[in-house]
Amino acid sequence: MTRHSPSNQQIAEELKRGREALLNDEASRSLLAVLRQLLQSITPNVYILRWIPEQGEDLYDVLVDGTTVAQVEIPRAGSGGQKICRTSTVEQYIREQPSMTKLERRKLEVAMNLAAGNKL
Repeated sequence: MTRHSPSNQQIAEELKRGREALLNDEASRSLLAVLRQLLQSITPNVYILRWIPEQGEDLYDVLVDGTTVAQVEIPRAGSGGQKICRTSTVEQYIREQPSMTKLERRKLEVAMNLAAGNKL
């Protein structure tokens, strides 16, 4: 059985749904608040590149305006942890992620195209 990787259009749709959820859903308020505090302002030009739900926290990598990647750790309720956030340029992010899969690289590329207003 062969697994097909998603098309760039499918990746774009997933990124757009994630952006809408981030900007509009009640469950995303904590992440959006951290991004606003870190970046002092936030545009709607944000795309969630990666979300890893861990036992004690949620880990996010978010592309902002096509130039900055915010890496955010948000503790789960009751875990007593602190929110951690750092930013890097896209180039730094790629260098710091040597184990990125081909799909993760494509997702970043598609997100950068969407952020730049390019059509797929």
